[in-house]
Amino acid sequence: MNKVNHNNKPEYYLGLLFKGLKYWPILVIALLISSSCIFYTILKTTPKYLVYTKLLIQDNKETDPQAIIGLGNAFGNSNKINNEIGILNSYEFINRAISKLNFEVSVFEEGRYKNTRLYPNPYFTVEWDRLHAQPINHPIKLTFVNDSTYKTESLPSSVSLYNYTYSKSIKTLHNYNIDTLLNINQPLLTPACKFKITNISQNPKSLSNKTFIIQFNSYNSLINEFKNIAITDQDGSSILNISLECDNKERGIDFLNKLSDEYLKKGIERKNKIAANTTNFIDIQISDIHDSLYQSEKTIQEFIHSKGGLDIDYKTNYIYNKLGSLESQMSEIDIQFKYYNYLEKFMTDSESLDEMVLPSTLKIDNPYLNELLDRLNEALFELEKIKSRTIQETPILLSNKLTSNNLKKAILENIASSKMNLKHEKEELNSHINTIKSELNFLPQDQQEFVSLQRKYNINEELYTFLLTKRAEMEIMKASNIPSSEILEKARSEYAIKLEPIASKIIPKQIGFGLAVAIGIIALLLYFNDKIYENKDIETITNFPILGHILHNKYNSDFIVNSNPQSLITESFRSLRTNIEFSIKDKGNVVLVTSNNVSEGKSFVSLNLAASFAQKGNRTIVIGFDLRKPMINKYISIDNEESGLSSFYSDHIDIKDLIYKSNQENLDFIPSGPIPPNPSELISRAGKNTSLFDYLKKNYDLIILDTSPLGRVADAMLLLDYSDLNLIITRHNETRVRHLSHLLNELDKKQIKNCGIIINDIQVKSNKYGYGPGYGYGYGYGYGYSKKG
Repeated sequence: MNKVNHNNKPEYYLGLLFKGLKYWPILVIALLISSSCIFYTILKTTPKYLVYTKLLIQDNKETDPQAIIGLGNAFGNSNKINNEIGILNSYEFINRAISKLNFEVSVFEEGRYKNTRLYPNPYFTVEWDRLHAQPINHPIKLTFVNDSTYKTESLPSSVSLYNYTYSKSIKTLHNYNIDTLLNINQPLLTPACKFKITNISQNPKSLSNKTFIIQFNSYNSLINEFKNIAITDQDGSSILNISLECDNKERGIDFLNKLSDEYLKKGIERKNKIAANTTNFIDIQISDIHDSLYQSEKTIQEFIHSKGGLDIDYKTNYIYNKLGSLESQMSEIDIQFKYYNYLEKFMTDSESLDEMVLPSTLKIDNPYLNELLDRLNEALFELEKIKSRTIQETPILLSNKLTSNNLKKAILENIASSKMNLKHEKEELNSHINTIKSELNFLPQDQQEFVSLQRKYNINEELYTFLLTKRAEMEIMKASNIPSSEILEKARSEYAIKLEPIASKIIPKQIGFGLAVAIGIIALLLYFNDKIYENKDIETITNFPILGHILHNKYNSDFIVNSNPQSLITESFRSLRTNIEFSIKDKGNVVLVTSNNVSEGKSFVSLNLAASFAQKGNRTIVIGFDLRKPMINKYISIDNEESGLSSFYSDHIDIKDLIYKSNQENLDFIPSGPIPPNPSELISRAGKNTSLFDYLKKNYDLIILDTSPLGRVADAMLLLDYSDLNLIITRHNETRVRHLSHLLNELDKKQIKNCGIIINDIQVKSNKYGYGPGYGYGYGYGYGYSKKG
């Protein structure tokens, strides 16, 4: 027997589809459950919105106070986009924005499916005492009894008491709960909290029977909540897109706008701080020079007064001017020395460069130093970002610390080298000054003294005027500072994007999931429930022909061909009779009826098939070869159940004495007789079988052998040599394909060829499967079968 492969794949899959459609209630249930899940998901899901704002990060050089007054800027790259993103997303900066907002108390309205955050709260205001400890992350339920009274309660639990003044938890209370009745404006005062409800809405009745939940939040939890902001640059430009996912768009909008405002304020504060530090440094220098200038002026006046006037000739003026120029250069070197000493001390004592006076402030031209300071500033900024994310000594943190320390060493080495160069310059200037001073010895004593005094005065006056000018410019800049960046687009409610719940996303997902589960269940049912349902289930496992289809018997009689000759089921036996006549034509007249398992209807088919042949005039006999569980005896009335086939094998009884006449003409029976202990041994007696079949073939046109199930016992296998046609009975929607396949494989191994399949007990409810015009299995008679039976 060769297994048949289904070559017509569309038809095969269409058949699978029709088989699956019988489980349509599963699909309906899945769709109903999916619809319920859609409704529940939409109602249960907390809303989520995406709000955003845009910032333009401008180049600092145009508005930096030191750049405008001509002092330059050492940190040309300090406002890079990545640095600004780091600032905006830093713990400290988010804390700065949150501290300016009233986010410490969250209020939720309790609903049937979810709690909804109220911001702003249209019903009431929670006034709380910042100086009093409050229970953080502890839900407190407010239930309004009427327009003036509400009940406050919370479940017993351990709560952490938070001090908002110092921004830290100070104590933990165990098994803390609240259960009290309060009036509007009446404070709730306990060791763990202090607040009251005020500013009730204009329609207080709207609060009746409403329940709200308030919760105090620590600053740390708020910062962690808002630290998930997404900051990206727009197409590589200096425009930053700042977005936030939140459950209340108004709350998210207020945070982003406050974050943007604080960012602009911080820019102004930084400029003012740089200007103030520069001004302080200039003031220190002015104070020192002012005293020297005053003393020089006083000394000159006293000297001229003591001499009664003084006449200066050309040579004296020349020496005076030349000496003044050299000593002016010496003063600049002295200021640079002072700055390098200041910077050296600053590098040793300070961890940040925020308050440092830049080299360009004093017209110190040292490009390499500026580069080192710039790199150190970026390294320190990156170090602060890493520290805000971890408290452990991670490899990246240690590496960044090492980089910062190496840069500081390089800066100190540069300062030492610069001071050494200044020392050499100073020595060379002193040599020139001494040479010029030697020329003064040829002048009159009075003029020598005057030139010396006037030279000191002019040097101090030039420095004093320079510093006063720079200080005035710095004060003007502080008064007119504007942000170097600007808000291109404020966060607005109308620009908020709703992310959840979105019905257009939930509906396909839930329905798709429901259908997938339903189809999966149906597929499993089809896989494990491999019962014979249609012709193709058999055609895919064997080449044996399907000889007939027997409809379900809904009548009380099992002898249906005799009792209801005009019924559809009787017609199906006539069709089977025709196919059998064609199959055994000129081959013989012994038909063996068996099945794979019990209760598949082989005795029912044997009886009615024999009756159908008898109605046609064929002398027919049915032999009950099922000696283990005989069923023929139940279908016909037998007076003596002690006489039968088993008696023939075990005793010397004449065959004629075994035959019983039925009420139907041309139809006889040989019952099974008493159930023997050794059926197989009896049936295997070749001599008995030969004499039995020789006699029956001479006296009957058709011999039908009702045997035991071939898939259970070997009895029927012993009779295959005597049969001309073997009918294997299967039961519609009961016989399993894999069991039948196993039986057919065994027959194939034994090279049993003369077999045919009968599908029994077909329950036809409609013609929806399309297997022929009648009851679905290809009868093809053209009957409509619209009438019952």
